[in-house]
Amino acid sequence: EYQALLEDQSAPSDLRERASFQVGDCLFKAGKHDEAIAAFGRFSETFPHSRYRPEARYRTAWARYRNKEWEVAADLFLEVAADEPESERGNRSLFQAGEAYERLERPHEALATFLRLASQFDPTPYEGKRRVREVMHLLRENLSATTRELIGKAHVRVGDAYAKMDSLEAALEWYDLAASRFPTEEDLVKAAYLRRAEALLGAGRREAAMAAYRLALEAVSDPLFRAEAQ
Repeated sequence: EYQALLEDQSAPSDLRERASFQVGDCLFKAGKHDEAIAAFGRFSETFPHSRYRPEARYRTAWARYRNKEWEVAADLFLEVAADEPESERGNRSLFQAGEAYERLERPHEALATFLRLASQFDPTPYEGKRRVREVMHLLRENLSATTRELIGKAHVRVGDAYAKMDSLEAALEWYDLAASRFPTEEDLVKAAYLRRAEALLGAGRREAAMAAYRLALEAVSDPLFRAEAQ
């Protein structure tokens, strides 16, 4: 239907523009990523000033990512993030660019990307005035759940990047920040403690690793996690 409308030269331009985008979108949602990339490319060439172009670029970035074209995907996600700074889509794009760099085993670039996202939340100005839990309550009123989740996960990924670079103390610091800055996010706290324990075990610091597991047991109520940690 969309393809027929697109090929109908007598159809109004705005309808053909929408149809061109929808062709790529349908292919993307069907998991036909190569075809979606080509369709979005044709759409962008034909309608370079379309209001749907940012979404087409974002979907193209995801299609490249799912095709495991990590470098191209990272570049496209970074373009989206640059054009839509601190928006939900821009933040998601930053996170996905960081993940693409992880896949490429380029920890320095992953670190720089995740730091850009993590730095959107710095409670330092509040320390000594409000508890972190109170700061988080304020942030809940100003950030979407998705953005909070991405920023929290970025803290853990910064730690991962430092661990890959053999910067153990920096990695431990960021795992601790993730747990302390987002204390009400149990999944995030769980991930931070587990990563901390794994990093310490890898460094041969078994006692410290066991202490990290114990802290996790105290902080997290999930019974499956308790069983795993024990």
